[in-house]
Amino acid sequence: MTETARDLIDGTLFVDEPGAGRVWGIGRTWKASFGHDGFAYVPFFGSDAPRSFPVSFDLDSVTVGGESIEIAGAPTAAIDGETVHLDRGALVETYHLALDSVEQTFVFHELPAGAGDIVLHLDVDTDLAARAVGAGKELKNTQSKGEYGKDSAF
Repeated sequence: MTETARDLIDGTLFVDEPGAGRVWGIGRTWKASFGHDGFAYVPFFGSDAPRSFPVSFDLDSVTVGGESIEIAGAPTAAIDGETVHLDRGALVETYHLALDSVEQTFVFHELPAGAGDIVLHLDVDTDLAARAVGAGKELKNTQSKGEYGKDSAF
């Protein structure tokens, strides 16, 4: 019995760096792009979806204890196995890639003692409808929905 292309795709996580500081990842239910303009996630809504519905995330600002932290714009993506890093100077956006999910974390190189609350502001661009759900956002259209936030997935 031979494997079909779908069988190969369904069981394999693909990560590639085609150049110009951009990285692409493809899982079973998503594809994503990482580069100077941030992170773009494209959920797979099925073969009958009229088109793709990307969701772009770009880190706009960070405050720690109410004080602004300077972040570097236009990061270059770097691959470490199944993890992608966008170095922003004071912090690194880290993306852990898996077949059915992408986990986004933020790793600070250093925080001031007694720093206080960390607040991250992300610019999000999408054609999907968004509404607040718990500590995150629900993004949906007529084909499907997903959530962005703690312990969420498309």
